[in-house]
Amino acid sequence: MALDIRRARQHFARTDPVMLALVKRVGPCRLDRRVAPDAFQALLRAIVAQQVSARAARTVYERIVALAGTDTVTAPALLALDEDALRATGLGPTKTRYVRDLAAHVVDGRLPLTSICDLDDAAAIEALTDVRGIGTWTAEVFLIFQLQRLDVFPAADLALLTAIQRVYRKRRRPTPAEARRFAERWAPFRSIASWYLWRSIEP
Repeated sequence: MALDIRRARQHFARTDPVMLALVKRVGPCRLDRRVAPDAFQALLRAIVAQQVSARAARTVYERIVALAGTDTVTAPALLALDEDALRATGLGPTKTRYVRDLAAHVVDGRLPLTSICDLDDAAAIEALTDVRGIGTWTAEVFLIFQLQRLDVFPAADLALLTAIQRVYRKRRRPTPAEARRFAERWAPFRSIASWYLWRSIEP
């Protein structure tokens, strides 16, 4: 990953001086720090975190871990938990269905988390979005932060669109389609460019 980040800087130096300036201002890229110890934990946390504050998400996740009685929650362990008890952690009925569907996909092999790193980006996103509660944005962020894919650009991410507008001093925020075309200049390092854009507005 360190070598790839150096290559990304060299690429930005050739193709985008504004991005290169942002890289120098923000400092070292920390994209190589995974958000969770394993893929299931990352996806579980992503579902828990939907539409709530980071603090609330952390509290709910910790309650699920305590309910499972282990340091981390496995897919089989989550399926074995009582649904009412899961809802009582703060998940609520909808997210309870989502996390159980995630666990079921993992247990029966529809979502092959042990080998998902062998899939290309499109195939991985297709497998992930087959799970209730996991949309394209969640899948793309998972690819960036958990699978360490270097060339993913979540074009529907509002923070990224806002960052492009600010960093590149555009009169208006670009649409996802406009941003996707704009991001072509960063390929094959769009994940790294995305990380720097996020940091530009969320240090």
